[in-house]
Amino acid sequence: MIVNARGVVLWRRRWAETDRLVCVYTELYGRLLVRFIGADKPRAKLRALTEPFVSAEFRLIFSRRNDGVRAGGGALCETFPSIRADWRRTVEALRLCELVSELTPERSPNPEKFFLL
Repeated sequence: MIVNARGVVLWRRRWAETDRLVCVYTELYGRLLVRFIGADKPRAKLRALTEPFVSAEFRLIFSRRNDGVRAGGGALCETFPSIRADWRRTVEALRLCELVSELTPERSPNPEKFFLL
């Protein structure tokens, strides 16, 4: 199943050789672990969508065989350059993202939490 969902990136890490595993909090599906295939290559088009506290419209591909979710594309909505320019605000934003990541169950949507984030 392929869906478009707006979400915020909470954290990312390398996965395999050129992939990234990204935790995305979406309004419709809650917290999801999304695999961005090839996003760690130097000229990857989806690389900008994997940065922490980026708000974007993601094209998500849900697997029928397992619980995996892959990213098939997307569009940036907001990147928050004023937060990234200030070190203290960046640390606070990362702390908030970590808090949401740790305290929310996977695939449990909550529109109020998404709005606050």
